[in-house]
Amino acid sequence: MACWPRTSGAAPRAQVRRLEVLSSISRNDPQAELLLAVLHERLWQSGWVRGRNLDVHYHWVGSDIVRASQIAAELAEPDAFLAVGTPALSAAQQVTRTVPVIFTLLDDPVDLGVLASLAARSSNLAGFADFAGAPLNRWVEFLAACAPGLRRVALVGGPQAASLRPASTSVQVVPIEARGVATINDAIGRFADEPGGGLAILPEGFDAAQLDAITAAAARHRLPTVSSDRRFARGGGLISYGVDVAEIYGRAALYIDLILRGTRPSQLEVGRPTTFDLVVNLRTAKALGLNVPPSILARADEVIG
Repeated sequence: MACWPRTSGAAPRAQVRRLEVLSSISRNDPQAELLLAVLHERLWQSGWVRGRNLDVHYHWVGSDIVRASQIAAELAEPDAFLAVGTPALSAAQQVTRTVPVIFTLLDDPVDLGVLASLAARSSNLAGFADFAGAPLNRWVEFLAACAPGLRRVALVGGPQAASLRPASTSVQVVPIEARGVATINDAIGRFADEPGGGLAILPEGFDAAQLDAITAAAARHRLPTVSSDRRFARGGGLISYGVDVAEIYGRAALYIDLILRGTRPSQLEVGRPTTFDLVVNLRTAKALGLNVPPSILARADEVIG
């Protein structure tokens, strides 16, 4: 587990502030350690020291919106919330319209009804959008280039899967809301009954067992798979294409620092991703009998195999 440094420069405030972190990432997800490490380091660098001028409490709610809402409702008003993921933000919104909420790992806040527009400011919301809809177009493009017979793409994730659509109209999108391992195996198995399929894995707080189940099911049914998470490509998926999550967490820590120092959420713009990383697993491509076009390999930040 990441350790929080106990010493730093001068504390910005003598008053102890309280930050409640609601995370749609499961505690046993490796991304949880990344969140802890980046958040701890960046806040410490800004002068926030746990036990001296800052109390932080983490609540690992996964994708369970009901549980997230119950936990949020039990929390006395903190100085700020950090909401990681859509279920966490939904829970925070249910309990407060006044406490500052910094959101991250959110797709498109406009499509989700969080903000009226990307230029709009909120009295208590500020944060960073990952825009799953934009990478989705690339995901479909990459899958179609590697698997010319692609006709159907299953979006594996939470309720948001049903609302996402790629720009391409030649590919049918099938949302799969899969949670438990058994549900994942059953849903992917039924999807694979028809030919010409591929999987796109949404960033929805799957735990390690669920991630392994998705990767194993894709391999078993010989389905090319794309995700925003590098772990999928490194663990046997075909392609990953997504934002640098550590960078997003670091930018969220900056917003937390600003808000704890008195900046109002309405003074902060919605942060947007600027770079996307592409990882290609050639071993998986070979196992599936697919050829990855040279144009994709030339663009890749990492090639495995």
